[in-house]
Amino acid sequence: MIRILQLPGNLSKSNGRMTVLMNIYKKLDRSEVQFDFLATLTTEENYIEEIKLLGGAVFFITDSENSFKNVRQKMREVLSNKHYDVVHYHAISEWGAAIDIPKRKKIKVITHSHATKLSDSILKSIRNRLFSLNIFFCSDRFAACSIQAGKKLFLGKKFTYVPNVVNLSKYIFNNKKRKTYRKLLKIDDNTLVIGNTGRLAKQKNQKYLLRILKKLLQEGIDAKLIIVGGGPLSNDLYNESKNLGLINRTLLVGEVNNSNDYYSAMDVFLLPSLYEGLPMAGVEAQANGLPSIFSNTTSSQVNVFNAKFIETNNNGLQKWANQVVNFWKLGRDNCSNYHIRVSGFDANYGVSNWVKLYKETIL
Repeated sequence: MIRILQLPGNLSKSNGRMTVLMNIYKKLDRSEVQFDFLATLTTEENYIEEIKLLGGAVFFITDSENSFKNVRQKMREVLSNKHYDVVHYHAISEWGAAIDIPKRKKIKVITHSHATKLSDSILKSIRNRLFSLNIFFCSDRFAACSIQAGKKLFLGKKFTYVPNVVNLSKYIFNNKKRKTYRKLLKIDDNTLVIGNTGRLAKQKNQKYLLRILKKLLQEGIDAKLIIVGGGPLSNDLYNESKNLGLINRTLLVGEVNNSNDYYSAMDVFLLPSLYEGLPMAGVEAQANGLPSIFSNTTSSQVNVFNAKFIETNNNGLQKWANQVVNFWKLGRDNCSNYHIRVSGFDANYGVSNWVKLYKETIL
């Protein structure tokens, strides 16, 4: 059996890297490959119980314990008590400060890039670049969720493209759920619903969604916005929707276990992020058949079928509104299953890429 220690950053269900890992983990032949997880434990809902049910171990430090010293100490402790063939570091997080430890112990290290930018500010980008220089000395293999994400982090070094995957059956459009959730949310059948799922944080740029909603309403479109997810900007989004007079048109669902059900209630999916690698929410939405629009800083590899990429500035606002209406008129992708599979995002097929990555790394 190949044993992998995953370093996803934190264990939160709002962490896209954890979502990818869990999609893979559930499909793995766990008699062949087994995952354990070393991460930071936040107050948000997490995957610990699911990991344990799948036979994995979880090691963590809490947010309050998070320091350079404690990260390195915990890494030494875990590697001293259990054997691993590979340490899989999902950049960028505090755990990158400890990947020299497995390297010194002759354990193979994979560094995996998940974003097309190092941060949402210039100063933090410079800091993260400096803190990430050790990956070039401590990694045996580089991997990336998209070509753009790999080029950004690895500066011309060779890397393996390993696409993110989804459990396709979980996200298939369900008309019964559409009716149930639209009724629950008090949304009329003829109302245009634009939707977004993800962590409520600066990177995800959800305030731009409010501007798009306002533009649609100004043009006489009966529209509502659903945002599914929790995070530090929850109160800011609520206050902004109130200030813009959109409080009755904006539905902040919060963090839920069944975000997949809400996709069926939407008509068009929007992701105006400041930067992304290959966003899982975008793949999930398209698996549901939702026509999707992304910021032009998002990796083009997220395009499963006919997705559009638009700038997120004042000039782009009208373009977003126009494209939303066009997609609404066209309706859902009725061949979403096929498009997800041929794009390589179906977990039933994509898991083999991950197993191949591990086997080739330990050769």
